[in-house]
Amino acid sequence: MKNPISEAPEQDCSPAAHLWLLLAMWRRARLVSGFFIATGILLLARIAFSPLDPLPGEARFMPLFLLGPLFAVVLGPAGVWAAAAASLLADFILG
Repeated sequence: MKNPISEAPEQDCSPAAHLWLLLAMWRRARLVSGFFIATGILLLARIAFSPLDPLPGEARFMPLFLLGPLFAVVLGPAGVWAAAAASLLADFILG
């Protein structure tokens, strides 16, 4: 079985090649499990810190702004997808 990441064009820097790499993540079990773990951590951090609004209605303390890029660097595409999913889920839950 071929590695789906290695099937991408090496020299191609087009947006389609980058999109293909983001979508190829779902074929690798390690990245999918990293996605679910990171989504859970980011979602719990966002919910835990939601009552700590310094100025209610004006400013929020959101650990997702720090942890999202950190998970993106550590986990790659799984971290990017996890940050997006956790942000959407937290906005849906918290209103």
